[in-house]
Amino acid sequence: MITGRPLVRIAPRSPPPGPIETAVGLLLGHAFGPLRPRPQRLIAATLLGTGGHPPPSVATVAASANLSIPRVNQLRREARGIAAAAGSPASLLAAMKVLAEGPVLVAADAAAANQAAGHTTNALHPSCLMQVARLFGAPPPAFAVLRHGAVDMVIPDRLVPAMAALRHDLRRLAYASTMVDLTVAAPAGVSAAACAAVLGADPRWTVHLQPLDDGQLRWWAWLRHPAAQIGVVAAQCLRLLTAQPRPLTQLHAATTAALQTLPPYDRRAATVPPAPVLNSWLLEQRHTREHDGILTAVTPLTNRLDDALLAVIPTGGGSVNRAQLRAALTAVGYTDASAATLVGRSPVIQRCDHDTYIAR
Repeated sequence: MITGRPLVRIAPRSPPPGPIETAVGLLLGHAFGPLRPRPQRLIAATLLGTGGHPPPSVATVAASANLSIPRVNQLRREARGIAAAAGSPASLLAAMKVLAEGPVLVAADAAAANQAAGHTTNALHPSCLMQVARLFGAPPPAFAVLRHGAVDMVIPDRLVPAMAALRHDLRRLAYASTMVDLTVAAPAGVSAAACAAVLGADPRWTVHLQPLDDGQLRWWAWLRHPAAQIGVVAAQCLRLLTAQPRPLTQLHAATTAALQTLPPYDRRAATVPPAPVLNSWLLEQRHTREHDGILTAVTPLTNRLDDALLAVIPTGGGSVNRAQLRAALTAVGYTDASAATLVGRSPVIQRCDHDTYIAR
């Protein structure tokens, strides 16, 4: 009978080349040999996942392969011994550097960045990099993958304080009065999509991302359950809709113009969002209803100033002069001095020339 020593796998003398998936495939092929393709597939599944998703747990892989968890862990140890001796692939170290030195990103954007750089063949979930790093004994990654709601985010260690500050600001804003022009500035190094993911993880917030012409994203956020105050922009919208129902496009333009009638200290922080965002906000807050593209105020925002000025303007689109408007205001109790100032403060009228006013 011919006897001999057990087969011993000799570790490669250099890290495997190529993108991460290729390097892992070469390493597992060396660790298990061509006659053991099944262990290669199992361990690859625990490292690389499928379809851009995080890698499944060992228990899930063991159950799908009808193996015990200790057996799968034994196979992982076999591969880890060979991988640690070979050293970390250059593609793995480069991919981890991209995530550690980049901004806070949602997992899909992080995977796309590494794929575009050629470090991965497919859009590999960032959690896979952490598993592959453990396989090769690479230094611990300088980033974390955390879940916010339904979105995974990659947070570099150096930006952990910025994310903590963002969450603090959101908690503080959650107790403030809701305003349609509420925008939350993204901290340096935190992408707009990542900020939206943080907001979207909180069921109290609605988030809208608005593409801009330069390819950037601006985003708007507001509380789903409004507080007692509605904000400057919302008040102007509702005053306009109380005067008459309007199409959304006209309401947006009229609101933008109406903000110019406010004193500088009232309008300095008021920004009208794009028309679709403004419409979503008004409908969600249940301030308006829409029918055939026409918005109507659900609860009219009555204003003595607006009522007095509109009562003077002839039905059908006539015009009046400044003296008539001042007389209408003094007739309902305003002083002559305040009437002279308030003529230009109502959003429901607009000046056409030096001394001609019409309904907005």
